[in-house]
Amino acid sequence: MLQGGMTQHEVADAVGTSQSVISRAWNRFRRFGSVSRKHGGGRQRVTTPNQDRYLTLHARRNRFMPAVSLRNDLQDATGVRVSTQTVRRRLHEVGLRARRPAVRVPLSGAHKLARLQWAREHRRWTLNQWGTVLFTDDHSSIRLHLLLISPNPHHLSLL
Repeated sequence: MLQGGMTQHEVADAVGTSQSVISRAWNRFRRFGSVSRKHGGGRQRVTTPNQDRYLTLHARRNRFMPAVSLRNDLQDATGVRVSTQTVRRRLHEVGLRARRPAVRVPLSGAHKLARLQWAREHRRWTLNQWGTVLFTDDHSSIRLHLLLISPNPHHLSLL
């Protein structure tokens, strides 16, 4: 449009922007031959791609190693000092995220045998029989209670 003889004001009105935007774009085009902005602005990365790969491989080989230990190992291996947050960001970029392990009550051999016996005793129950069972979760003792509901509303028995 500008090369066609229009003024910057006319181009700005036609495009629906201010004249200063057109002026900056025109100057950028004359100087660099393109209106697109330079890519790569912003803070430079502390780690190199090789160091990122080292972190990734080390984290995958040692799944439960905390970020502090990974940071220390990277510093020992490469001499570069990074924060633990940088380590977390690099691992997050490749899809590795921190997870908290599920907390479970450890079962003894006797518990396991009792559960297996209970399952074997009830494996042939019909849907009607299971329909009379009420499943509840008692958070205070972390146990699953099964209550057998009888036709008599005042009679409940613990399975």
